[in-house]
Formats: sequence, structure tokens, C-alpha cells
Amino acid sequence: MQSDEVPRFSYFSSLSQKVVSSSSWEEIFSGQFTEHLQESKKTEGNVWWLDICDATEEDVNIVSQALSIHPLTEEDIITREPREKVEVFRNYYLISFQTLVTSVDNNGEKGGSNSPASIFSSTPASAGCYILVFKNGAVTFSPTGCGHISRVRDRIRRLPDPAILSSDWICYAMIDDIIDSFQPYMQAVERESEAIEDEVFIARVDDVRSLLPRVDNLRKKITHLIRCLSGKVDVLNGFIKRCQAKDKQPVFPDGDLIMYLGDVQDHLVTTMSSLSHFDEIVGRSQSNCLAQLSANNLRLSLNINEVLSKVTVLATIFVPLHMVLSPFQAILDYEIANKIPQGWVNFSISRTSPNGSWHRLERGEVQIDAAFFQGFNQDLNNADLWRKFHQKQQTPGALPALPQVDAEFLFWEMMRISRTPDPYMAPALRKLKASGKFILGALSNTVVFPDGHPYNVDESGVKGHFDFFISSAHTGLRKPDPKIYQFAIREMNRLAGEKGLGEVGASDVVFFDDIGENLKGAKKAGMRTVKVHLGRTQDAVKELERLTGLELLEGSDRARL
Repeated sequence: MQSDEVPRFSYFSSLSQKVVSSSSWEEIFSGQFTEHLQESKKTEGNVWWLDICDATEEDVNIVSQALSIHPLTEEDIITREPREKVEVFRNYYLISFQTLVTSVDNNGEKGGSNSPASIFSSTPASAGCYILVFKNGAVTFSPTGCGHISRVRDRIRRLPDPAILSSDWICYAMIDDIIDSFQPYMQAVERESEAIEDEVFIARVDDVRSLLPRVDNLRKKITHLIRCLSGKVDVLNGFIKRCQAKDKQPVFPDGDLIMYLGDVQDHLVTTMSSLSHFDEIVGRSQSNCLAQLSANNLRLSLNINEVLSKVTVLATIFVPLHMVLSPFQAILDYEIANKIPQGWVNFSISRTSPNGSWHRLERGEVQIDAAFFQGFNQDLNNADLWRKFHQKQQTPGALPALPQVDAEFLFWEMMRISRTPDPYMAPALRKLKASGKFILGALSNTVVFPDGHPYNVDESGVKGHFDFFISSAHTGLRKPDPKIYQFAIREMNRLAGEKGLGEVGASDVVFFDDIGENLKGAKKAGMRTVKVHLGRTQDAVKELERLTGLELLEGSDRARL
């Protein structure tokens, strides 16, 4: 019965021109195999080939007894001797080569993919391939994942003259295919080295930093390939010399096979030379990367004072990183107090963008009145959004009941807490203002309170710490609309000119915010961005210290970091 296991044994005979494959020895060591072995001793031109994939110690012992293999050869194969060499014995010669093995492809075979993406996904592993050449036959011990056996069989089927086939030719074809298997890797190395060389001369500073890991990774792969091929050069040179010697062993090939081996030798030398050339290119690119980084660092060091006098901080009072506490803290407190899943309120507000009641209020399109609170209440009590929220959170069990949010109460809590000065940022901004070195601006998604409302009075004096204050409700633009960032940059540049600081571009602006989409909009506009996390404004102040060179935290505040 044929086993369902993957065939590890295959036997080919030139008499039948068929390959017998099996997962066990029973079908291989059949009467047909024994008959072929006996016939090969009598019939000139009858060639057989036995391949064993991932041979076990038992497999090697069986073959050794059947074919009188020397104990030293048996030991090399069992222990997977990694040294590449040629050894000659009474009735056969052995060639030991290391070959490349790759991972399983989609068809279940290994070593099937030679695309650049698969080649550079990881450094290929090495494994021993052992070729035993007898007078009329050959035995190969191959590793899974090399693909040499199937490719050499294809070459045999395509031979124009069957008389060319011999055990020595099978050995030559195996060696040639092992060397050829390095070609896709060499081509990938060539493409990658040329790409890196081109990118080095056009890369920006950030790109250069990302290039260095690519260069390092490529050099490791080139070194691995050179190490795998260098031993083969010595083995092949020695093999050809021994074949050409006057007192050569009878088991060694002669005639056209030596010419074929010479062609493989030339191919191997060319491959080694190309890899060495690519290594020089990558090494030169690495030196250029490091030199460019060094020059940029020196330039930055020389211009540090000019940069610090020009850098501007674009701020906002409606997020926790500035002079007042965040209204999001009021949302969090409300959710905890009312046992509402954290993040639900922010989720419902963000998902109604851009035409939700909250967004329209911040653009100044609606007033704070009963109609607004009715719409805001509908946004926060939307059953469809509640279902999507739980799908996103992947909450186990049935969908809970929609929580009832008092939109009007929550709104005024947010307004109340956002008027409380932040204990870290407020003193820091006062120091920045007092230094006179920076332009401080506020870019805020705000609302317009009704006439006569007490919140119209800036009791904390927040606005007085900024050189300009851009309100979304007054401009009709709210973050992250690209137009509001451009408006802020123009205002920065105008004030910089008045202060004699020279022209200010987007890259001179540092934008602090705690909302990801606002930061993305600022970064797209060309600004530098800093993310500030809820409850960690002292970290934002620490970043301000790094950017400005000023000490902005004091005493116990500094110790808390």
C-alpha cells in the first residue's frame, strides 16, 4: 500500500526513464531496484540515481550496507558534516557541498519562491548535500527545501542525446544547480545595492537614518552568500586538478565532463567577484550615509542658537497640554461616575464628524441654545453608533443597553474644567513668554458663549500669554482642516517678521496636541508635532525644555518626572 507520507526516497533508471518515489524503503528496495543494480554492472550505459531526502541514521546504514559505502562517508552524512570537500574511495567518490534551503511555498514544496520579497524576507539557511558517484550510478543525500533534485531530473529529460547521461554527469548537474541556486540571491543583492546607492545621494536626514538598517541587513546577506560560496571555490579547483592529474583515480570523470566542470568553475568565480563588487558598493554607501549624518549633526550643532531663536511653539488652550486642564478629563470623570464604557462619548463625537452638533458649534455655525443641546443629546444617544462602538471594542456577550448621557450637563462640565489652569503647562508658558525668544500661538477648537455669559471673561488670563489666538468658532475652520494650519503659519510668519526673527516656515513650528487626527493634519502641513497624553502634561513640558533649552519645570514638579 502506498503511504500518505511525503516521499523521501526516489529512484531513477535510464533503462525505464521513470522515477519511483516512496516514503519507505519497501518500494525502492524492490526486485526492480536489485535487478537494476545487477544489470548496471553488466550493461554499459545503464545509469541509476537514488536520492534520499533528509536521511536518517537508519537510512544511511541501509544504503551503506547495500552499496559498500566507507564508514567515514557514513559518519559524515549521519553527523551532517558541514565541511565542503572531495574524497575518493575504492568504488566511488564523495562530494560534500553546503546548499541553500528556503521555507515552504504555497504548493507545499520548499524553495519554490525566488521573488525579491521572499528572498530578502530572511537570510537563507544552509544545509549539507552529499553526492556519492559510482561507476554506473549516483546516490544523493539532499535536504528538504533545496529543489536541486527535481531541477536536475528536468535537465535529464531534456538531454538531446541520452548517451550523454552518466553518473559523473549527474554529479556535474548537481554541482551546477547548487551554484545556480545562488543566482536569484545575487540578482536581488545587485538590485538592492544599486537602489541603496541611488537613494543615498537624494535622501533626506530622516531617510538616511532609515537606510542604515537596510545597508546593515544587506551586508549581512552578502557576507553569508560569500561564506557559502568561498568553500566551493577551493573544492571545485581541487576536484578539477585531481581529474586532470596523470595518476588520477579511475573513479574520477574525464573528457567532456572536465570541460563542463570548468564552465561551472568560471561561473562560480564570476559570482564571487560580483558579490565582492556589490559588497564594495554597499560599504561605500554605508560610509556616505554615516558621513552625511555626521555633516548634518555638525551643521545642526553650529546653527543651534539660530534655530532656537527661530523655533516657534504653536499651542492650544483646549487640550490638556497647555495652560488649562483638558475638557476630556470631564468626559472621563462623567463616564466613570455613570458607569459608561470609557471612550464612548469621544467615539460618538468623532463619528458624527464633520456635521455633528459638536463640530458645527466649534465652527460657529450654531449657537449654544436648546436646539444645540437637543442635537448634541441625539449624537450622544445614537443606538447605531453604540452598536458600532461595541463592535470596535469587541465586547463579549450581548449588546448592553444604550447608556443615557445628559448632554447639557456634560457640556457645561467640560467648559468648567477647561477654565482651570494646568499646574505644569501654565508656569512653563509664562516662562516662555517672559524669555522673549519665541512666538506663542493658540490654535483652538473653541465655542462662542452667549452674550453676557461669565465664561466670556478670561479670568485666568490665559489668552494674554499668547502672541495670537486663533479660534475655530470665529474663523469657521476647526482642526484638522488643512486651511486652519496654513492660516496659523501665515500668522506666525507675520509676527516673526515684526520681531525681526526672519521668515518662519512650517518646519519651524512645533505643534502640541493630544488628538491624533489634529497631529496628523499638522504634520501633513509640514509642522513638527508632539503628542501629549491625558494626565501627562509634565512630559510635554519636558519636551518643551528639550526644544527650547530653557528650564521650565520647578522643584517638586521636576522631581515627579
